Amino acid sequence: MKITHVLNAAKGKTAYHVNTDEDFYKADKIQFLSIKAWDGMNFKMKPYFVRAAEFITQGLASGGEYN
Repeated sequence: MKITHVLNAAKGKTAYHVNTDEDFYKADKIQFLSIKAWDGMNFKMKPYFVRAAEFITQGLASGGEYN
């Protein structure tokens, strides 16, 4: 499927979270960024926008190459 980057905005080990990390993707040479967020009206996503946008931009600029 040629997946090269994964942005996880639900990192965590409890219900409604996705329990993966960098090591999970390393063998497949997939770049990984996680945000410990939850799906709730009071969660503030704004502090994570710049880092997430930089990660996406880096993935696009690299042509999907593993760094």
